[in-house]
Amino acid sequence: MKSVCYFFLVLLLPTLAATAQTPALEVENSTGATLFQVNTDGSLIVNPQGATNGHVLTTDASGNATWQASAGGFMLPFSGSWDQLPAAFSLSKTAGGGDLMTLRNNTGGRALWLSMTGGVPGSVGMFLQSSHGGFQVVGGNGIGVDVSNNSTSPALRAVNNGSGLAGAFQGDVSVTGVLSLEPSGLSCTGCVGSDEVQDNTLSGIDVLDGTLTGNDIANGTVTGADVQNGSLTASDVDATSGFYVSKTQLYKNDVPDTIPGNGIRFVEAACADANDLPLFGDCDGPSGAPVFLLSITSEDWTSTTNPASVACTFRSETVVEENVEASITCIGVD
Repeated sequence: MKSVCYFFLVLLLPTLAATAQTPALEVENSTGATLFQVNTDGSLIVNPQGATNGHVLTTDASGNATWQASAGGFMLPFSGSWDQLPAAFSLSKTAGGGDLMTLRNNTGGRALWLSMTGGVPGSVGMFLQSSHGGFQVVGGNGIGVDVSNNSTSPALRAVNNGSGLAGAFQGDVSVTGVLSLEPSGLSCTGCVGSDEVQDNTLSGIDVLDGTLTGNDIANGTVTGADVQNGSLTASDVDATSGFYVSKTQLYKNDVPDTIPGNGIRFVEAACADANDLPLFGDCDGPSGAPVFLLSITSEDWTSTTNPASVACTFRSETVVEENVEASITCIGVD
């Protein structure tokens, strides 16, 4: 009896050495190969006859254990196709809290990548629907949403069939390219016309300080009727806009000269250019000397091509030379 037990242990030792486990239960075939083994640590070893990737160990109707291909699910990495009407991949959650599905990538790559190369007109690459917050993309220090499109269709489209906003931006908005607003048909760069602004809807707080200049408005298009109370005041206009708002725009042009004894002298003073507005002119002679002003003439005060001027004509009845002067005060206009 002892020899029989010794012989059994001899047959068992090679198996134990190969598996490096301590069996609690072992089933062998007639040749001594292990078919099924339960180890003392709880692990299970089954002879993998017929086992392959994607197959599962199951039984047939008679209870025979067999390796069979899985009828559903997939393994990673996965590549396949689906031509049936039901969804090829679906996740549903009916109870409890937390996320339904979470995709994370902490190595700097894409967290979600979808590409649709086929489809028919009107199809979409990704459709997200929610009865709560909708679809939210949070960007850190970079771009939160980057949308590009090589076709003539809109790259980004927002539709709201209810009473809310189709789109809303909080913060600065930068538009590069042509901006089109329907149905008014605004399609221009740096222009706003009367058709694009409803009556009384554009106020001073809607225009950044110092960004609206005379070059931005066509000549003769802004009248008193376009301004509240029908008036423009000095506080509404920047000092360099061409409107008189302070004394810094006033200047006086003095033209001194000398008149010889018993002679006549013609002296003229003019504004700097044709745009400047003349206020008044003056002729000045020596005090107490017999020098008389024969005439004072204003020229080109309504001209748009020549600067306004004042001409003084002096006559002297003394034998000595005297100083005379013509001057004009103007408003500088850019």
